[in-house]
Amino acid sequence: MQAQIIEDYSEEDNFIFKQDYRIPEIKENQVLVQMKAASVNPADNHLKSGNVKMLFKLNFPCILGKDGSGVVVKVGSKVTQFKEGDEVCGELSGIISGTFAQYCVFDEDDLIKKPNGMNYSQAAAFPLVGGTVLEGFKCHPKISQLISRDITEIDRSGQLSEPTIEPEREKFRILIIGASGGTGSAAVLFAKQYLSRHFNVKIFAVCSERNVEMVKTLGADVVIDYTKTSAKVGAQTTHYKGGLTNMPSICQTIKNEHGEDAVDFVLDTVGGYYYYDDVCYHMNCYGNNIVFASIAPPGPAVITFSSILSMGYYMIVNGIKSWLPSYPKYTLVNFFGKEQKALNLLMNHVLTMNNAFERVPLTHFSLSDLNEGFKLIASKRTAGKIIIDIPDMNTTKH
Repeated sequence: MQAQIIEDYSEEDNFIFKQDYRIPEIKENQVLVQMKAASVNPADNHLKSGNVKMLFKLNFPCILGKDGSGVVVKVGSKVTQFKEGDEVCGELSGIISGTFAQYCVFDEDDLIKKPNGMNYSQAAAFPLVGGTVLEGFKCHPKISQLISRDITEIDRSGQLSEPTIEPEREKFRILIIGASGGTGSAAVLFAKQYLSRHFNVKIFAVCSERNVEMVKTLGADVVIDYTKTSAKVGAQTTHYKGGLTNMPSICQTIKNEHGEDAVDFVLDTVGGYYYYDDVCYHMNCYGNNIVFASIAPPGPAVITFSSILSMGYYMIVNGIKSWLPSYPKYTLVNFFGKEQKALNLLMNHVLTMNNAFERVPLTHFSLSDLNEGFKLIASKRTAGKIIIDIPDMNTTKH
């Protein structure tokens, strides 16, 4: 099979394109999928560079890639949910990778049936970022309760529960940081398509000027260009009361220009210190029960013993603050997969409403041009998702 492999850690273009790599074997609870498309995620770049090898060590040679879509070609003896010929999508759990190849082995509970209205590229775009988004939103107890209720309802009836009637929908304000990237765009769609069924949702989204119109099409009510605020100094900068520059902060902009002195939920897909500090200093946290969920820890991307200690201290301090009424509740989101029912809810019941998934722009590269896809993800200037198109094999040995 064709596969892109790496033989060592590197931040350079070190993928080796193999034309005749061995097809992996499956175990009794696993599924062999002929891949049609895969997506590139920041996590792939972190693994490839070796920046996180202290916690997540790779075995070489290694095929990277965490999620994708394709067709089932072989199932293990204990697999009950899938059969040969099924169109599927999903994400590999934990540190397991392997979707940048023509065939990939998934555990049965890593996969769901591909939504009928999505093509393979669209179905490959959402498993990892979608799972991360759901894990982040579940940090808010009201949203977690809704998701659990609808998972139960889908098991029972195959449908979402009925929307909350208009007079009973309470106001719910959401701030999404990094709204134009893969995770951020999925978050805006989820808030607009799903949460607006139960709340009077107002979505504040933060991105750069060039992506403002795209984020509006996703469903954001207010889009803030971070380069016109003090956020332009960088996410790793600590924030002191009064602002870092002569420009207003993100939260000051929300307060001064849009009349909201608090939000109910913040999803930070960028990480760093700035955005949490901004909420602490410039939002009215007292009595508003603000939940702040970040998918990335602050500090440098390289994990070392000292950075682990620093992150641990930061988490402990913010955890203590979370018990105080004048601070938001801080959570670092950890998503390692194995959320099959939640992923089914998102992809087969939320993103398919009004074909909302079509609003996320996709940038395509062929499997042989994987290095180019990684250059783009490393630039941190991606709007939407990067998709790797994977060619079929004419003859295959299982």
